[in-house]
Amino acid sequence: MAGNDVVKLLALLIVASMGLMLGFLAWWNRRRARILEGPLAIATVTACRQRLAGKGVPVNETSLRFTTATRKTVDVHLIAPRRTRTYQAGEQVQLRHDPADPQRFLIVGDDHAHRRAVLVVSLALATDAIVLVLIGLYLAGVIDPRQARLTPSSAAAPRTSPPSRAAPCRPRSSCPSRRRSSSGSGPSSPAA
Repeated sequence: MAGNDVVKLLALLIVASMGLMLGFLAWWNRRRARILEGPLAIATVTACRQRLAGKGVPVNETSLRFTTATRKTVDVHLIAPRRTRTYQAGEQVQLRHDPADPQRFLIVGDDHAHRRAVLVVSLALATDAIVLVLIGLYLAGVIDPRQARLTPSSAAAPRTSPPSRAAPCRPRSSCPSRRRSSSGSGPSSPAA
């Protein structure tokens, strides 16, 4: 497979992943809208505790009990990051639920999960868009990663090197090329 074919395949995979992410976001919003259109119920907090979830992430675990319009009592559990609102046992909160499945609910005024899902998908879409633009520039011949250099540009300040100096003088006896021979028969030997 030629280099451009691989790049085109990569671009196709990125476009497909963007489609999947947009599809997920549409599904998430439809699901959320169905719950928000559901009946309003008053739930009582039956228990609230703080614990460490996987990898030591602190979370609030809240148990709620409410009664549906069909007089069915439902117990649900909410696990959220500790930085979200903390509830107290006995506190009453408003929630909306899916009439077909009361286990799917949203506490009125608490959109943490929705904001997080939208943020994650938005960041992934932005990253994919940047990579797609770079691939388009590569295919158009505007950029060529094989000619990219990691050296400073010529516009940078010129490097100045210190003036060259000769090595400092050392005594003749420490210079290996001029060491006196042990026989004393060299031109620099003192006369006996």
